[in-house]
Amino acid sequence: MDELRWSDALQVGVPSIDAGHHGLAALIDAIERAVSRGEDASDVQELLARLVEDTREHFDVEQNLMRTTGFPGRDAHEREHERLLGHVSMLLNNRASGQSRMTVDDARALRDWLMHHVAEADQALGRYLLSTGARSGISRMDDQRQRPRTKTGPSVDERLHTVREPHHQAESDEQEERPGPTRE
Repeated sequence: MDELRWSDALQVGVPSIDAGHHGLAALIDAIERAVSRGEDASDVQELLARLVEDTREHFDVEQNLMRTTGFPGRDAHEREHERLLGHVSMLLNNRASGQSRMTVDDARALRDWLMHHVAEADQALGRYLLSTGARSGISRMDDQRQRPRTKTGPSVDERLHTVREPHHQAESDEQEERPGPTRE
């Protein structure tokens, strides 16, 4: 299985955006692992539900930054967000209703979309935010976003740990520290 490897080249330079990308990449990898191992359907369903929730939250962060700074590509960027969120929601709803099963190809398509979106649209957004001197506003917004979440339930790390094989945990932890985006 090809896992998504993060790279400093994919950083956009805005902490809240970069942290969101890391979280989404980890969830997509967890979904792909769970599907490829034939994990229980309810586990995959929970991961998909978390992906929808976290994707919405991440898109809200980006869209708020685009609105407050007057990003000129906002409309196209938001349409791309709507398309992906619609696709992820459809996967979740189809899975919940029993209409279809999540496949490894579905997970790979999500991963490929994320990598492309970050490398193209989000890099442009990051360049704009940093070039317009919006950095001080970004820092204040990031400080607000980094407050602890008040939601109950397992954290992403706890949820991801449940789909990893125990003997791969140390290896996975080491890999998270290494830059990528190389595929194994």
